[in-house]
Amino acid sequence: MARRRRSELWRPLLVLGGVALVLAYFHLRARPILLALILGFVTAAVPFGLLLGWYLWRVRRQAFLARESLYTNYGPFEFERVVAEIFRRLGYKTRLTRRSHDKGIDIWLWDARGERIGVQCKRYAQPIGAAQIREFIGALVNARVNMGVFVTTSTFTEAAWETARSSPVRLRLVDGMELGRLRQRVLGQTPSLLPWPWWRGLNRWQKGLLLALAYLALSLLLALGYAWMLMSA
Repeated sequence: MARRRRSELWRPLLVLGGVALVLAYFHLRARPILLALILGFVTAAVPFGLLLGWYLWRVRRQAFLARESLYTNYGPFEFERVVAEIFRRLGYKTRLTRRSHDKGIDIWLWDARGERIGVQCKRYAQPIGAAQIREFIGALVNARVNMGVFVTTSTFTEAAWETARSSPVRLRLVDGMELGRLRQRVLGQTPSLLPWPWWRGLNRWQKGLLLALAYLALSLLLALGYAWMLMSA
């Protein structure tokens, strides 16, 4: 019932938004340069939005496939070894515990500052609940560590997230999708926004700057076209 009410709210909002756009258009017709600039920036956002949406879909799809592979192709202990390798490639020192003496900790991590972090791995299909988070918190408290990471191939319930937020120790919950993204990242298999080799060689700020400049150039080019049409109409 709640979902239905929320969906019904979109209809009047869309109508009001459409009316506002029409009124803004007629108001700005007396200012063709300003109208042309607005139309140029809005129109240019469409292909960039489609490109970004396509990229995010590919990233999510690859993360999903990686998660499914981690659940299907590995046993519980092999899964722990894969998780340890992922964190090792992320820059942590890692050590697997003995299965018979792990006391709720499957992997020990040490970050660059030397802080020890406990990791518990669950190769599950069902969501992780609050009880399992509480057990992990108890294991961390008993081990006298201040941070833990709970890794699973499934998801976490809302109660599990709430338990983690109120934990006396710092907790990071890594679900299957995030784990899949991390695996793709350390393997260098994260999809690229653009397919060209030179693009892959750029760092983040260079990519962001190029995209911003391309968006600005396309917006101004479209704005010139709109200005010409409005002035000659």
